[in-house]
Amino acid sequence: MNYPVRNQRFMSYRTLLKKKWEQIWLPKLQEGKTKVELDRDREYETKWVWYHTVLAVELFACNVFLLWIAIVLTVN
Repeated sequence: MNYPVRNQRFMSYRTLLKKKWEQIWLPKLQEGKTKVELDRDREYETKWVWYHTVLAVELFACNVFLLWIAIVLTVN
């Protein structure tokens, strides 16, 4: 894709940071972990994301209901 030069610089900078992060921290974080532990951690992260997604949807629904109640009370 033809991104503007500014975006290309930002993307290359971000890519560089990501590679450095992977080289420095990932080996330390995964040091001594077995394949089973890594799979379990990945499963936990997936469940965490879905749990918080459901919470965000519920919070949005509550806000919609509260707004609806406020509108009904002010109109009447």
